[in-house]
Amino acid sequence: MQPEIARSEKKVGSQIAGQIWVDGYSDTFLNMLGEAAARVVCDKAFETVVKLWLQMLDNDHRLKLKNAANIREALLLFVEISGRTGLFEWLENIELKEGSDGLCIGIHGCSRIDRCREIAQSGKELRNLPCPRIGCSRALLSQLTGEIYSYTLKSVDAANRICKGVLAKR
Repeated sequence: MQPEIARSEKKVGSQIAGQIWVDGYSDTFLNMLGEAAARVVCDKAFETVVKLWLQMLDNDHRLKLKNAANIREALLLFVEISGRTGLFEWLENIELKEGSDGLCIGIHGCSRIDRCREIAQSGKELRNLPCPRIGCSRALLSQLTGEIYSYTLKSVDAANRICKGVLAKR
């Protein structure tokens, strides 16, 4: 007889499954299509993921994210709702700083950090890599502000388990 799985364990399991799918698709596209094409395909996928997530929030949880006045407000709103719903839980570990290129975003404890380090060490440029965490943040910003944003992955620090990038209006 199998032990009963607690609801919270199922929720964590579904988060992990979702993360594995997003990460798996990102890696597969990168391996099959190369950097430039993978980035385009993944960025479109991140937009779809965010659009579906926003619809689910509205339909299943009656939570509707309001439009944001600026990039920082939009991201902080995203972080708040993500924490309340348990989705995109990694957002609880971000840092935001204004920079000359745009809003600098640091993601602490990203589960992909070792994989990104390996990819970067293989000779691929970080700025061309699809990043599910920063890419989903970019997609949300575009949805909430009505502006078009881009992102660039700037650094991967595996020792301190933090990746950094920049979100900027196009």
